[in-house]
Amino acid sequence: MNAIVRFRQLLCAVFIAMVCAAGLAIPASAAGGPDPLVTKAPEPEGSRLLFNCATYPQNRATLRSETLVRSRTWIDERVPYSQSACHQNQYGDYRTDCSGYLSMIWGLRHSYTTATLDQVSHQIARADLRLGDALNRPGEHVALFIGWADAARTKPIVREQAGPNGAPTVERTWSATYANTYTPIRYDNIVDDSAASGSSLSGDGRAELTTVLPSGEVKAWRNGLGFAPMPWNADAVIATGMSSDNYQMADLDGDGDKEFITVLPNGEVKAWRNGLGFAPMPWDADVIIATGFTKDNVRFADLDGDRKAELITVLPSGEVKAWHNALGFAPMPWNADAIIATGMAKDNYQMADLDGDGKAELMTVLPSGEVKAWHNALGFAPMPWNADVIIATGMTKDNYQVADLDGDRKAELMTVLPSGEVKAWHNALGFAPMPWNADVIIATGMTKDNYQMA
Repeated sequence: MNAIVRFRQLLCAVFIAMVCAAGLAIPASAAGGPDPLVTKAPEPEGSRLLFNCATYPQNRATLRSETLVRSRTWIDERVPYSQSACHQNQYGDYRTDCSGYLSMIWGLRHSYTTATLDQVSHQIARADLRLGDALNRPGEHVALFIGWADAARTKPIVREQAGPNGAPTVERTWSATYANTYTPIRYDNIVDDSAASGSSLSGDGRAELTTVLPSGEVKAWRNGLGFAPMPWNADAVIATGMSSDNYQMADLDGDGDKEFITVLPNGEVKAWRNGLGFAPMPWDADVIIATGFTKDNVRFADLDGDRKAELITVLPSGEVKAWHNALGFAPMPWNADAIIATGMAKDNYQMADLDGDGKAELMTVLPSGEVKAWHNALGFAPMPWNADVIIATGMTKDNYQVADLDGDRKAELMTVLPSGEVKAWHNALGFAPMPWNADVIIATGMTKDNYQMA
């Protein structure tokens, strides 16, 4: 009799394993009770031995904002669920189930399982969940936490590779009851964006120098030394067919590498994604991000500190209108708009982070030549400014730029002298009256209307 019972138990176990391996849904009574609105394919522990896909040297340090960018790729690519397949893109080669998806998002050295994620993460309080954390049920399922869908913070918005076989990666909201069956976890190597550097062409946060050659090629010099005389240690042609008055560089997807942007003759704003950092022609994708703009009235700046640049323009009324970047590098990624300033002219304002908190300040040149700055206290919000100071004197609206040269997130001030030399002042005090404590010549042979810091 005992032998018969053991045989039946063995048959049951084999059946469940076959169902799991096929990606079929098991009834709630058998699988532990998934949300009736969400179909899950429990993850067999043996998959970690069979389908590791690629292996990398180490588990990377990953910014919270990067988890949005990395997770979005599988959604856009509609990666089909399978516990016996791998998917490769610019973020690596990982198993196409729930824990393989999270392994890609966090940048783990191989495809972990729900049962082994505790090797690279730790449990946290549910109230402490933040973007980039996860909800895990070992042996069954795991999902990336994006945010809360309700003010009571009970219904999490998640991105997940949930099955059944062939089903694409999705973003959805879990019920409070279902969410409570999962354990909140945090990746050991997650990095808060406030602790990270800003964005640049190379991705190290130290602004590069760019100019348009007579051929239409855009030449860039890599900033190897930070705030220093002539800090450039390499150069590359990064684009062709451009004019000096119709290109910009901004980080759209929050990965630290700045994208390339231009306005087409039809008013569409076209962006190329930076896939290689500082390299010849580093762009690996392009998309239309806006319509109805002119080349002399569009700017980009990160207003809310998530490293994804917002779109900004000056209306005929003098109001400055901004669109919030919710989706990163994507067609029309904007999900909200706000009037952030009034009384501005399209050729006399700039945006840059002066105090290092990630949120761009607003600047303009007064008729006296003084540069006035307003401090961004509220991020992306109507009129987010709470203080103002004079940060420089003797400037003209067409001959100053602000960019972070040394990677400390506090923007330096630059101007082109009559000799063609580019002079920079180091920002030591952040948002403060005249915060500069040193100056250097960082380039020669430039004109005020044909250089950009990127």
